[in-house]
Amino acid sequence: MENRELENFQPYEDTALSKAQGKLLQYYDKMRDEHRQSDEERQTIQELVSDISHQVKTPVSNIQMFTGILRQHELSPEKRNEFLDLMSAQINKLDFLMQSLIKKSRGKRTSA
Repeated sequence: MENRELENFQPYEDTALSKAQGKLLQYYDKMRDEHRQSDEERQTIQELVSDISHQVKTPVSNIQMFTGILRQHELSPEKRNEFLDLMSAQINKLDFLMQSLIKKSRGKRTSA
């Protein structure tokens, strides 16, 4: 209906046809608004998933790298513990991210 003129549309007449046309236009406007809102929500979700993916990739990559170093090299106990501490810090980052997502998810459900 966008960019189209309605033939014989007379919104100010008190006829059944005019009333039906008015209702149809209201429904069309509502559907168009809901479609736009749906598109915006879809975009927001895509951005959120992209951000979460980025936030998860870095710690996972670091853990993989530290694991490889520990497996491939003979390290002193001190150096080995240093790498284990670094891995633990990355795991804590992932845990914090997951806990934040869970809290945010619960907050969304209760406020809806």
